[in-house]
Amino acid sequence: AWFETARGTRALLEGRWREATERLRAAERVLREQPGKRWELTTARRVYAAAVQLVGDMGCIEAELRDWLADAERRDDREGVITHSLALGYAVLARGDTSELPILLERVRRLAGPSHSAHMNISWVEAFWRCYEAPDEVALSEAYRRLQYLRRSEQRFVAFFRAWNGGYEARVATALAFHTQGAARQRWRREMRKVHGRLLRAKWAPATAQALQLEAAQLLLEGQSEDRCAALVERAAAFDEGCGSTLFAATKRYAAARLRRDARGAEDAARVI
Repeated sequence: AWFETARGTRALLEGRWREATERLRAAERVLREQPGKRWELTTARRVYAAAVQLVGDMGCIEAELRDWLADAERRDDREGVITHSLALGYAVLARGDTSELPILLERVRRLAGPSHSAHMNISWVEAFWRCYEAPDEVALSEAYRRLQYLRRSEQRFVAFFRAWNGGYEARVATALAFHTQGAARQRWRREMRKVHGRLLRAKWAPATAQALQLEAAQLLLEGQSEDRCAALVERAAAFDEGCGSTLFAATKRYAAARLRRDARGAEDAARVI
């Protein structure tokens, strides 16, 4: 089971996300039956939840995440409580509900020490959260500042981390560019170009998908043809599908259909979402 956890983690880091969910799920089922394997079980569950998020099925495992959190609490497993609280944060975001997030994130902050990797995930969850809510330039700018700090951390040597953090930077910078005007908008468009360059340099399919979506957003801001923007978003969706990321691909296809005013295409994509 531990070997399968390692293979699943490798698949996650290399962008084979569907394979990662299958290997990690199998490992979790074995480890849960083994007494005294608390750390190993928590690790398998943590990476499994990350893989499920990337595939796009977080809504399907919310109930299970709540069971895992309750299990960690019963076992007085601090690391498990931190891990499953963060995963649950992504799950509630997946169904568009932010009401529980402040409670979950505050609990994680209280339990995690200052050097704990949970703070990286807190920054990512909050970045998503700020993009969900009504535009708040101050809050979004602070979220972007924290993402920049993470980009310069020791995690920057991991290709998966660079692409994933870059994706969050792209979302926040794009939200700020669309919801500001004048000099502020120009500043965030410059940031978008910087992030776009870093994502392309990664030469990795998940990063390329983010870069293409960012390029389409820049064209929209320039007033370019919506068909041209839609074509870029469709290309981004194809990269997501190659990694097994069903939800990310479907959301991009939905956006492309909306840009083309293709009601049937939007309906088809919405069914997947």
